[in-house]
Amino acid sequence: MKPARWLALVVAFAVMAALPASAGAELVFNLPAQIFKVFDKSGVTDVDKNRCEAVVFVEFPKIKHAVSYRIVVKDSRTGDVDDYVAPPFDTYGRGFIAKFPPPDNFGRFFVEAYSTGEGCAAADANTENRQIVEAKVSLSKAFEKRFKRILRPPWKRAYAPGERIVRLTPKGGRKIVVRRLGQVTSFDKGSKQPVNVSINRYATSGAIVKTGPNSVVQIGALDGNSVLVGPNMTVRIIDQGIEILEAPRHIRPWKVDPNGQYKVQTDSAVLSSRG
Repeated sequence: MKPARWLALVVAFAVMAALPASAGAELVFNLPAQIFKVFDKSGVTDVDKNRCEAVVFVEFPKIKHAVSYRIVVKDSRTGDVDDYVAPPFDTYGRGFIAKFPPPDNFGRFFVEAYSTGEGCAAADANTENRQIVEAKVSLSKAFEKRFKRILRPPWKRAYAPGERIVRLTPKGGRKIVVRRLGQVTSFDKGSKQPVNVSINRYATSGAIVKTGPNSVVQIGALDGNSVLVGPNMTVRIIDQGIEILEAPRHIRPWKVDPNGQYKVQTDSAVLSSRG
């Protein structure tokens, strides 16, 4: 296989991975097709020594899992547009594809042929009017399922206000934020300045608490129950408890019994808040 064709085949897979032609509709991708010419001098005779025929094809790489190909070619001189669709793959092309078959893993559409006694340069110049307007490939349902697994919505999602609330008792009053693991930051109500929670910290309604990767924080009411909040979450302190703003999918907040090992200690919170 020629280096240019090998590059086109590699690019095809790169384009498939990066350039879906339309989101949410059919699984259609841009196809790296190209105009390809063959110059045939088999018609040369003693009296026609410069006879040359330029045969013009559209050539494209065959893509695994593809179910259809569509290439639109325009004649820049006349404005005419030709629409080429496969399968079926044309293996004859007025005899030209049969005579000049594509290499393995490639397909061809015959576009035109031009023969002249003025040599191949003239034949080339008279067939420079064809341009690819659009080239697309549609992939199979099996690949679509695989691709959708790759492009599934982000593993982290945002929640609408009031959509996910974890209630804590007693209601109202200040809550205590206790860092159990990793990096935890909080934002006081109305503030954009983050505060690192090194041990624990008081928080009132409206405060935002964020956990980093591999981080755990416990939020609870004094002498009441509390909840463990896992990594990569953003929650807001509210009177009823906490409101989840952003979290990984399939989260399951872990409520903690007031008498359990993660009991919120009043004095440790007070010591921490005093610095």
